[in-house]
Amino acid sequence: MMPPGATCPGRRGTPGQNAPCPAIVRGKNDKGCPMKPWSLQSRLIALMLIPTTLLVFGLGVGMVLSRFNDFETVQDERGRLLLAKYGNAFDQLRNATPESLQKLSVQALEEQSLRSLMLMDSKGASLVNSGPMPRPLSGAQILKPDTGTRRYLTADSWQYVQPLERPVLNAEGKPVPAWILLEVSTQHLTIRKYEALLAVLVVSLLTLALLGVVLTRVIHRWLSPISEMTRTMSRIDSTHLDYRLGTNASGDLVDLQNEINALLDRIGTDTEELKSSMVQTNEDLRETMEAMEVQNIELTLARKEAVEGNRIKSEFLANISHEIRTPLNGIMGFAKLLQKTSLSPRQLDYVRTIQKSSDSLLAIINDVLDLSKIEAGKLVLDHTPLDLEEVIFDVLNMLAPLAEEKNLEQVAFIYDDVPRHLMGDPLRLKQILINLVNNAIKFTTKGEITVRCMLENLTERHAIVRVSVSDTGIGLSESAKADLFRAFSQGDPSTTRKFGGTGLGLVISRHLVEQMHGEINFESTPGEGSTFWFTIKAELDNFVQAAKPGDLLEGCNVIVTEAHDVCRIFLINTLEHWGAHCTAIQSLNELREQLADAGSPDAIILSLGLPGTDANGLGTVLNELREHMQGPIILLARSTDSSQEQAAYEAAHVTVLSKPVAPRELYARLTGLLSAMPTQIPLLPSVAKAKSMRVLAVDDNPANLKLVCALLQDLQVEAVPASDGYQAIRLCKESGFDLVFMDIQMPGLNGLEATQAIRLHEKESGATKRLPIIALTAHAMANEREALLKSGMDDYLTKPLQETQLAHMIAKWTGTQPKLSSVRDFGLSTEMPEPQVADGVDWEESVRLAAGKKDLARDMLLMLLNGLEQEKRKILDACENNHMEALLGHVHYLHGATRYCGVPALREAAHELETCIKTLMHESLGSRTIQNDTTHCRADIDRLVRCIDELIEWRETNELPA
Repeated sequence: MMPPGATCPGRRGTPGQNAPCPAIVRGKNDKGCPMKPWSLQSRLIALMLIPTTLLVFGLGVGMVLSRFNDFETVQDERGRLLLAKYGNAFDQLRNATPESLQKLSVQALEEQSLRSLMLMDSKGASLVNSGPMPRPLSGAQILKPDTGTRRYLTADSWQYVQPLERPVLNAEGKPVPAWILLEVSTQHLTIRKYEALLAVLVVSLLTLALLGVVLTRVIHRWLSPISEMTRTMSRIDSTHLDYRLGTNASGDLVDLQNEINALLDRIGTDTEELKSSMVQTNEDLRETMEAMEVQNIELTLARKEAVEGNRIKSEFLANISHEIRTPLNGIMGFAKLLQKTSLSPRQLDYVRTIQKSSDSLLAIINDVLDLSKIEAGKLVLDHTPLDLEEVIFDVLNMLAPLAEEKNLEQVAFIYDDVPRHLMGDPLRLKQILINLVNNAIKFTTKGEITVRCMLENLTERHAIVRVSVSDTGIGLSESAKADLFRAFSQGDPSTTRKFGGTGLGLVISRHLVEQMHGEINFESTPGEGSTFWFTIKAELDNFVQAAKPGDLLEGCNVIVTEAHDVCRIFLINTLEHWGAHCTAIQSLNELREQLADAGSPDAIILSLGLPGTDANGLGTVLNELREHMQGPIILLARSTDSSQEQAAYEAAHVTVLSKPVAPRELYARLTGLLSAMPTQIPLLPSVAKAKSMRVLAVDDNPANLKLVCALLQDLQVEAVPASDGYQAIRLCKESGFDLVFMDIQMPGLNGLEATQAIRLHEKESGATKRLPIIALTAHAMANEREALLKSGMDDYLTKPLQETQLAHMIAKWTGTQPKLSSVRDFGLSTEMPEPQVADGVDWEESVRLAAGKKDLARDMLLMLLNGLEQEKRKILDACENNHMEALLGHVHYLHGATRYCGVPALREAAHELETCIKTLMHESLGSRTIQNDTTHCRADIDRLVRCIDELIEWRETNELPA
């Protein structure tokens, strides 16, 4: 330790002198730095104690094992000596009798640790025994008397076995060979082992404790200077840089102390210089901040003026656009009226020019109005459900006439992993697509327009979807790409004069895409075409489950006749995705050769763009096809094709779809035709006449039964109603019917049991003609449909029923084509009115499901609504009693009633609950633990009850249309 008043070299004082350094002296009560976890002292002690402990442990283990071995050797030798001793004693007995042998064996028990002694024969049976019976051998040891001496181990003893030289008399008095078995207890041996282990453990612990104390004191003495240095360094901070170290260190620690003192001197000097520099820097920074504050105020004022000016401009554009549209609508309206009057050719040409100019001006004003709304911040996107497939094909169908004018094909590929139902703004999404597709049509002279929709990312709540529009047009040059997304500009100024347009479409699309949290861009090659793409981030619509195509087309053979490559690829990929087997054909000649070689397919898709398929030759072509096949024929026509109306030969099972074809519409039309094929299709244009026939309709639901009978009567078919299976059996026995429509799930006697009873009656009565029975069900899973056909049913229809479905089914099983009414075909109509849904009731759908009869729709809806309270009580009672079969019956009844009424929410809830119950019952395979427990589908039950309550409340506060 440095004495007080000593000078510290390196410390600055007066010039030429060493300044005194304050010494740090430890007081009497200062006992040093407290030991911290894993300090240097702890590490040194552990480093020395751990190897020593391991060494002591190893030596102790070796010593204990050696002692154990010695004890066991002594014990074994003593046991063998006793065995030899008493073996010789038994051999030396003269005229040995059982009493003398027993006496000698009893005397042997006086030996220490000898537990028992026994003489036994070769089979191990006891001849003489003293003491307790020998303990059973441990492990897999087996007592085998032989000529040698053997030792056997038990849980707490050793057994020695040795043969006697002389035989011993057995219980019968016969001399037999004998062996002596001596059992020695090992309890004394175990006690000696524990004593040895305890002695070694005590000596080892005392040695380690003594060594630990000595090491702790020695190492603490070595490291005390370091503790003093640490304590001193903890007191040094920015305000106490004049402290220096002064300890009783020796050796290398003295050098460490001197280096630390020198470092503190340098830190003190640098700190003084840094303080001076910081003062100057703060002054410079203050002046800079004042200047920046003045500039920020000026920039803020300038920005406010610019924003205000832009807002005023946008409001002006928005207002003036509205003001211009008002007189412009008048001009356009009167121009259209003027075209309908008697005009000379020159006047008609003038009016048409006015109309075209007005249309162009209106498009420009609409673009300016949208752009002004965006810049003014007044454009707000909707957050409503949107269907991607519907949006894309609506745009393509809307622009189809423009594409057909230039002989362009439009195709849309929507990948399977893309979620169809999202939440967003369908109108603005259509606007983006219209801009991109319209530009593609505008700048393309030949080829096709291809729209692709794919999934980029999917989370639990959102999806990022990428949509691209590709064309085979003129493309864009490198110089034209820079100004493409600027307002009122186009890639090439010459295109404005040639193709028209304001240059606002892409700008508006970019702003809309950005508001949808996406991006828009493009790739283009001059002379080859362009691809414009954009992404949107949309929320998943979890309240709507996407309808998945079934397996109705699985294994069907379909011939696709299409000359355009991309359209043909689209059709084949779509059909093969549904499980169909497709054959690609490019001309009518190839189609004729295919039909002649390969036979009749299940269906044919024929494009009307092929040579020979015009309006004059189409009928001949269809009759020629009918000579080779009986399946449905789907004609693909352009929306402007006049032959479409002439080709609508419904009786010949020919239908027409407009290009571009939506997959959902193609699947619905094709499966609808395949599910109700008649046995014989007449050639065009003749149609088989309907004959008078009697049809039995069986359904326990009054509303469903009333609708089926009404539809059959419209087909001029005599319909006989039956409300249960018993009545159906009775009517079939009393009178004959041409066909039976049988509901499946009915109380008392279900449809399957009624069918089996009818089949049994046919067999017993010797009927020569089988009565066709068609199953009617609101919910049929794949395995249930097979069970229906195997149980005696001939076919099945899924509710809701349509007039055309009934007509096709009657024609299929009776050979007679019923006469369709003049009411339009609601089942296959491609132009459906927008449903008006109010609180779960869709009146438009109710009318459509009732074949357009409003009075029938009203009656069926009233019957459903009036019975909801009773059905609710039945469902809740079945849940409370955990009666799964009863619950299934009530839910199926309710589901069947909803299939003919416009209650989509209740229908969906009943469908989900019935699917859940049937799935559980199917998986259980007869296990009562699951079938009689309704808790597995509690969520679906609650959803169904909520829908019922909403409809009951709606019925109390609303009136149905008259």
